[in-house]
Amino acid sequence: MKSILRSIKKKSVFIPGGIIIIILLVVLLSGGAAPFESIAVEKGDVVSEVSVTGTVKPSQNLNMAFERSGRIDRVFVEVGDVVTQGTVLVSLDNNDLYAQRAQAQAQYDSALAKLQDLQSGSQTEDIAVYQSRVETAQSGLENARQKAELDLHTDYVSALDTIRSAHAKAEDAVRNKTNDMFTNDESITPQLTFTSSDSSAAIDAGSGRREASIILDTWLSEIEVSSADNTERVDELLVLSRNNLTSILSFYNNLERALNGANGLTETTYTTYKTYLSTGRTNIVAALSAITTQQQSIDAQKSTNQSTIDTAQNALRQAETELALRETQAGGINLSLQKAQVDQAYASVSYYTAQIEKTILRAPFEGTITKIAYEEGEIVSPNAVVISIIGSGTYQIEARVTESDIARVQINSPATVTLDAYGKNEIFQATVSHIDLSETIIDGVATYKTTLAFNDNDQRVKSGLTANIDILHDKKEDVLFVPTRSVFSENGKQFVKKIEGEEVVDWEVTTGLRGSDGRTEIIEGLSEGDRIATQ
Repeated sequence: MKSILRSIKKKSVFIPGGIIIIILLVVLLSGGAAPFESIAVEKGDVVSEVSVTGTVKPSQNLNMAFERSGRIDRVFVEVGDVVTQGTVLVSLDNNDLYAQRAQAQAQYDSALAKLQDLQSGSQTEDIAVYQSRVETAQSGLENARQKAELDLHTDYVSALDTIRSAHAKAEDAVRNKTNDMFTNDESITPQLTFTSSDSSAAIDAGSGRREASIILDTWLSEIEVSSADNTERVDELLVLSRNNLTSILSFYNNLERALNGANGLTETTYTTYKTYLSTGRTNIVAALSAITTQQQSIDAQKSTNQSTIDTAQNALRQAETELALRETQAGGINLSLQKAQVDQAYASVSYYTAQIEKTILRAPFEGTITKIAYEEGEIVSPNAVVISIIGSGTYQIEARVTESDIARVQINSPATVTLDAYGKNEIFQATVSHIDLSETIIDGVATYKTTLAFNDNDQRVKSGLTANIDILHDKKEDVLFVPTRSVFSENGKQFVKKIEGEEVVDWEVTTGLRGSDGRTEIIEGLSEGDRIATQ
């Protein structure tokens, strides 16, 4: 220090010397410690993971439906039942198909017997016999068509009568049964003859009375221009009638609500009005039921007619084929044609067998029944969900990974999972099994549905549980690392603040894996034991 003080007396070193003195004083007063925190560069593991939340779902989950419409004949299971693969769950009424298959089987047996007869060289029957069979089959087909047309025409005549009766009941319910409850009934502003504490119902009843008048008048005009010969128009009128009756029933509901809150009515008048409404409602409901029954009757008749015509057509084709075969045999036996007939008959048997199978729902895998949407006797439409089943096998997890993380997720990537139901200490292992190629936008962010399969079949896992998932992207073991927060960039290069003696310098490094655990791998630039500033 004395030599330094002597040197600063010289003019040439006065100012630099003063600076040095200040630095030395700072160092001495601080005990020689640098004014920053530091850590040593060390080796360890760097792990990169993608963390997401998902939901546990069964790996097999299926809603089952029929390809064709029909009436539910039997429901063989209940919700909660555990079934094995192949168990019959639900069946449609398929008696007509069994009958058609039996007929096809008989035709196959007959064709096969004729083929065997030809192969054995037996004498052919008289061609006139087969010509007579063709004529009989033609007559049968024509009779079937005529009868089908007559039966359906009868149903449509009955349908029009049912519609007219429904209109009459509806008109009586609206214009007679409620007449004493309104003034200006047929005006654009009908008014109740009493006040009601339920003002909303009173307003709805008034507007409903006006709407009911319009419905009745429009409905009647449609009925008057309809004919049973125009079947499509009658079908439309049946649907219109159902809708009209439903609307009038809604008017009755509002009127009854208003009456329940009526003020100032005598007990006798109130009872009379209630009786009118009860009678009118009963008639409307009966009309609605009759319309529904008529629709079902027409649908059933159409199905029966088509089945009868199909059977007659098959019989005609069979007779024509047999006649052609016998005519060919007049000049020589044609085994190829008869073999083709056998194949055709066999194909018909196979077809009806397949159609029967389509009326039966079987369990596609072992599982538990979770939902039954229809009861025995109900009509089901094609592709309407009838029954639902979840598999008894392993479960999987569905999660949404954002576009910023999806590049770090791969098929077969391992993952650790915790379930909210069991806490963070219970760890389950899983593997990424599927990643959707198309995105789904959620809150303006593109996400990709990612499916993970549990590695083990753990009985604690249940459908619907919330899962917290860490998907492993990469892992480097026993490598140099520094805290990620210590690495900074300038001009496209990576730096840390390295301690060199008493100085802290910006030190260029080459980084590797950036972990999700707050560590970054150092490939070049530092050695184990080097110290870097952390702030």
